[in-house]
Amino acid sequence: MIPIQDSVPSRSVPVVTRTLILINVVVFFFELGLPREAVEQMFYLFGLVPARFGELGLRVGSDMPENVMRLMQLYPQPIRRQPSVEYLPIPYRTARRSPRAGDSA
Repeated sequence: MIPIQDSVPSRSVPVVTRTLILINVVVFFFELGLPREAVEQMFYLFGLVPARFGELGLRVGSDMPENVMRLMQLYPQPIRRQPSVEYLPIPYRTARRSPRAGDSA
């Protein structure tokens, strides 16, 4: 979900964030209007493919650095067979409304 509002007031308008969202929406709808061949060509031209970075002389690999592996071993994660997100049915508090005329309590 995209947060619509925050309880902490902002001091400025997030111009960069809104611009990036707008650009993504425009590209998405532009992409919907393209034929399948053009979409595939667009992905090929503008997509980030690791093999292309190797052709440029950059080092590309899938190996995990040894230091990162040692750091991960310091903080092992528990193996759980239950969902990691739990729903706690806490009643939502709403402001009390004054009874309207004609309502029976």
